[in-house]
Amino acid sequence: MNDNLTLPSLRIENYRPFRHLVLPHCGRINLIVGKNNVGKSSLLEALRLYAQRGAPSLIWRLLDERDENLSRTGLGETLDNEDDLEYADPLEDIMCMFYGGQQGASGPQLIRIGPIGQPKLNLDIALEWVKAEVQQLRLDLFDGEHTEPLFPTVIVRFGDAQLHSVNLANPYNRLRRSYPRSTEVRDLRSAFVAANGLERSQIAQLWDKTALTPLERRVVEALRIIAPEVERVTFIAEREGASDRIPIVQVRGQATRISLRSLGEGMNRMFGIALALVNAQGGLLLIDEIESGLHYSVQADMWRLVFETARRLNVQVFATTHSGDCLETFGRVAIEDEQTEGVLIRLGRRGEDIVATLYEEQDLSIVTREQIEVR
Repeated sequence: MNDNLTLPSLRIENYRPFRHLVLPHCGRINLIVGKNNVGKSSLLEALRLYAQRGAPSLIWRLLDERDENLSRTGLGETLDNEDDLEYADPLEDIMCMFYGGQQGASGPQLIRIGPIGQPKLNLDIALEWVKAEVQQLRLDLFDGEHTEPLFPTVIVRFGDAQLHSVNLANPYNRLRRSYPRSTEVRDLRSAFVAANGLERSQIAQLWDKTALTPLERRVVEALRIIAPEVERVTFIAEREGASDRIPIVQVRGQATRISLRSLGEGMNRMFGIALALVNAQGGLLLIDEIESGLHYSVQADMWRLVFETARRLNVQVFATTHSGDCLETFGRVAIEDEQTEGVLIRLGRRGEDIVATLYEEQDLSIVTREQIEVR
């Protein structure tokens, strides 16, 4: 039932709140629930890192999204005002990603993400102290016990292959990076939909990849879940000479085209989910707060579309929710769909650790009936 899953299981070690999180079994469609501050968003972040093989640009983007990239050097920038950011340090920024934060910042650290028991498919993001050129380095970063300067370096490996090496330079100089010239390790095809949706430019890019292909029909079908009268979709420039484009739709019975957003925020949300889903073929689709903007009455049909399309296109989905209604409709559709496995993942605290409890389809009717806590 779940052949060709990218992640039949998942282990996350030393990433943000997860000292050692284990999911012994993942389904094709996985819904993540739990109270606030138990790591739902962190789990999606770890999967984004895994899909993009720890790309340094993504590492800094994730720090930016949490306002943790205080030194701003991750983007190759220099500080505008050295006095205002006297203590800005890329090492401190990077340590935010490791379990325990600043603890042990002078020693090696290792984040590990991947399927259980398959070391060649594990992503490692290591913070190691290595020899570096002496020019323009801050001496206060060196370990005084060493006779040679050691410099904190982020090293990304996938299995046995080293993919990236990023030297954390003095924040008053540009970040120095080194990348391999070639590698056989490729990124997974993946898509991420944030809680506030896709950016306009992302939606246009995904549409360009979908338009006039057999997948376009799937996207239009998704819109018809909310507005059955929608017939066609296209993109036009917002105004003459503008580079930004907006989606417009043709509606049955109306002579003029109208903007997609004028039909409600739910339409825009459904459009983004459907576009991301069909463009994640053969890989991972990650959705934060999947129910956002969608009325309860359409959520069951949304889940049916996700289950069927993910199965047909070999997509593995991980989504979070804060909604009991969304959990209820997920459980109902998972039980209905005998060909696509849905798994509920509940994150919770056990002492200082975050642990996962998994509910498979045979358990979902009981779980939804007992109104499992989702926030």
